[in-house]
Amino acid sequence: RTFSYNSGESFEIVGADFSAGMLRHLEGTGIETHCCEANALPFPDAAFDKVYLHSLAHYFPDETYAEQAVCEMLRVCKPGGRVLVGDVLNGLLKQDYDRASLRLNWRGLKRLKKLLIDYVARPIYQRLKYGQ
Repeated sequence: RTFSYNSGESFEIVGADFSAGMLRHLEGTGIETHCCEANALPFPDAAFDKVYLHSLAHYFPDETYAEQAVCEMLRVCKPGGRVLVGDVLNGLLKQDYDRASLRLNWRGLKRLKKLLIDYVARPIYQRLKYGQ
């Protein structure tokens, strides 16, 4: 299903979650859903303009899984697209949250992947898992 803004611009939404129960909440909305792991997304490379992971990182079993999930998000995002890794908004996480919304518009994608893992995925995971 195609949705549209008031301006007439159209867009499509695709949802993915590990829990089929959570995806059932989207039944009847016209949103395409996929039951899958965040570290193994069933989408082709560069499939989306925007990729969001929100309020899920605290469920990840370890840092390796978090790194794999970030790599998958980067893989399925189009060049020039946006990737957002977000979670609980509070003072401790605000700086990490702000850094997580980066525009993918430069050549050093490997460098960006390392930066996202080192400065976003790991700190968010550590703070949520260990209360740091």
